[in-house]
Amino acid sequence: MDTNSNNSSSLNQSVMLSIIVRAIGRIIISVLIATFGFYLAFMSTVGPTIAPEVWDGDLDMLIRLSVLGLGFLTMIGAVVWLIFPVAKRVFAMLNKSL
Repeated sequence: MDTNSNNSSSLNQSVMLSIIVRAIGRIIISVLIATFGFYLAFMSTVGPTIAPEVWDGDLDMLIRLSVLGLGFLTMIGAVVWLIFPVAKRVFAMLNKSL
């Protein structure tokens, strides 16, 4: 327990710990989402044709490109989800200082 009379130091440490835990959690979640997106992109390029007798193989290309696009969008979304709060906070600090 803090021996200060106003307990500002322990409150400051508590707030900092909360911010650090949130940041680490956000990084871990975004890495997991980006890894899943990479898995989807990799999965779209592996394996034999899905249904060669349907649409003369065009359905296979449509499915593969859709999964590839979904994988890349997932990875981009994870990066944006990680970076956007930081950019928003920096922008707010810049506006406050001006």
